[in-house]
Amino acid sequence: MTETCLDPAVPLRGQIAVVTGAARGIGEAIAVRLARMGAAVVLTARDQARLEQVKAAIEQLGEKAIALPCDLTNDKAVAALGDRVGREFGRCDILVNNAGVAVLRKPLVDLPGVGKNLVEHPFMFVGWNARPGAFRSELRVDRATLWVMQWGLFGKGLFATNGAAGNLFIRTDPRLDRPDMQFTCMSGEVSARELWFPLIGKKPPHTLGAGLSMIKQDSRGAVWLRSAQVQDPPRILFNLFQEKSDMDRAIRGLKAIREVYGREPLRSLVADETLPGAKIISDADLEKFVRDTGAITQHAVGTCKMGIDGDPLAVVDGSLKVRGVEALRVIDASVMPDVPGGNTNAPTIMIAEKGADLIRGRTLPRAEL
Repeated sequence: MTETCLDPAVPLRGQIAVVTGAARGIGEAIAVRLARMGAAVVLTARDQARLEQVKAAIEQLGEKAIALPCDLTNDKAVAALGDRVGREFGRCDILVNNAGVAVLRKPLVDLPGVGKNLVEHPFMFVGWNARPGAFRSELRVDRATLWVMQWGLFGKGLFATNGAAGNLFIRTDPRLDRPDMQFTCMSGEVSARELWFPLIGKKPPHTLGAGLSMIKQDSRGAVWLRSAQVQDPPRILFNLFQEKSDMDRAIRGLKAIREVYGREPLRSLVADETLPGAKIISDADLEKFVRDTGAITQHAVGTCKMGIDGDPLAVVDGSLKVRGVEALRVIDASVMPDVPGGNTNAPTIMIAEKGADLIRGRTLPRAEL
């Protein structure tokens, strides 16, 4: 970006450039160069006297410069400087930081799809009190110690599993051509990862749980910058259940998991339902439960989606190259146009492997099936 921004062939007349650290060294040199290229330069640094000298040198060139002293190590002072630049100029087209890196504030390429199309796997948890003898019993500290020893020495036993080995992929509507819901059947609730001591405190309840991940979602969210300060976290809006079709799917999923646990052999293992609770029956009550407890599965994708030339929201092409930008690719889960029908880890690894091959110019032979 620096080379483009400081290319003499690029006209900067009418542009506003803010140069931090303009009192000496590379900051001063860049300020003078920007002024020669026609930009109105706002000079800022702690040394007011030296700023005035740089300002005078720029004015001798017949160009405009303004000196605004600022302690750049003081966050409040920097914020006040930004407010003043905004009031007096209305914008900042070019920003030069203390390292002398010049950044065009006006985008070189306008890609409206950047940050759009955020998709996730909405998640809900359903739980039941379990009859005695469930997994929670084995998290008693003395028993758990023996299980850890067996796992460490022989790689076997109860702790050789993660306690959630059962996954069901179902279609909540028979008209669908593929599953739209994933059930992760757990040997306990989330809190069951904690050890407990016999004869000390209250004995924990025995529970069974199921995590419901909606692996098909129609709603779309977005992520965008909170401010011009790089330290500020981005704004993220998942928009879960914005579309009625997603809420209908979530309700169908809750009804389906109840039916699964209401049949043998699971029926003989569970007692009463704790989440959402046996009294939560109507669609309206189930919707309230979804909106109150719905979360994410940490499977976010889509904000730099891959697409064809005619797709206005496509950010990268089939080679993972950012459209309109040279020597820049995006190689992560954000290039997925839609969220996969399952966990995102393996597909993301695949994208990374493919991206590495593309960068290296490596082409694998076509697989024979």
